Amino acid sequence: MIPSLPLLALLLAPADPAAATAAPDAAPAAPDAAPAAPDAAPTTVQSRYGVGLPPPSQPGTSTAPQPGTTTATTSATTPTAPAPAPAQDGGWRLNPPGRWYALRASAEIGFVGVVKHGIQFGKDGSYFDFRNQGGQDVLFPFFRFTGEFAIKDRHSLIFLIQPLKLKSTATLDRDLQVDRTLFPRNTPMAFKYDFGFYRFGYMYDLLKHPEQELGIGLALQIRNATIDFASRDGELLATNRNIGVVPLVKLRGRWTPKRGQGFWLGAEIDGAYIRGKVISGTRDYFEGALLDASLRAGFKVPRAGDVFVNVRYVGGGARGTDSTPKDGNDGYAENWLHTMALSLGLYIR
Repeated sequence: MIPSLPLLALLLAPADPAAATAAPDAAPAAPDAAPAAPDAAPTTVQSRYGVGLPPPSQPGTSTAPQPGTTTATTSATTPTAPAPAPAQDGGWRLNPPGRWYALRASAEIGFVGVVKHGIQFGKDGSYFDFRNQGGQDVLFPFFRFTGEFAIKDRHSLIFLIQPLKLKSTATLDRDLQVDRTLFPRNTPMAFKYDFGFYRFGYMYDLLKHPEQELGIGLALQIRNATIDFASRDGELLATNRNIGVVPLVKLRGRWTPKRGQGFWLGAEIDGAYIRGKVISGTRDYFEGALLDASLRAGFKVPRAGDVFVNVRYVGGGARGTDSTPKDGNDGYAENWLHTMALSLGLYIR
């Protein structure tokens, strides 16, 4: 049986109407073409021409979102990391870490007592016991201040102010000859012994540890002395005033135990001894000595410095003749003073 023409045209038409529309004059398929697989997916415009499909992924590539892009799901499920907190400022510090220099200061306040003090002015003058005859058998205020400029933790320039003023009154139990002035027995007297000094020094620390110290150096002391003997009625006065320079050797140490929890021990010695003619710079025999020595125990207080208790000996004196005397005096003088001081101190570093 031969099929009709309409049925034959329907069988030979292409499956996609759009293809028939796009190519109306296309030639009919070859009669020996292989039939399509019965379970193949239906052919569409999108699958045939690639319209509306995402680009095929390449092997080895990731489909994760690119950096800088966000999605609704990511923003909804991933919490935003908090910004790092700014570093807290430790506050103002006198000596910040890493600086090539440092400023340090210490102050002591307490009392000082005279252990022994003898003095004589003039070869014919009286040797006077200041402690037992001049009212220096009591305690006097004690104060000293030290400033330091440290360079790279090893070199230190040190400046010291040490007042030492002893004022007392007494009634003479015997005649007192001071140079050419005679104070009769039973004269009410007022005494002033002012022997304050200023000291400039340099010290080098042999140890590198910041909490341990063994320093050696030199110092130059300038004394500013005023010694007055005066009757209470103002009729008689003998005074001796002098400014002098004394070179000193300086030693200082500090020991901090490893498990001391801030506790430390320290010691300091400044001293000199001069004897003879040439070395003292005079034409006559001269002998002089000075010793400033202390032992201390302290405790480091955070953000406050170091507090310490200090026991100090300050003493010395001189004996000799001034080659250029004044006011008709013979220039001879002898003066030896020994004191002990107990003080509380604060060290800022």
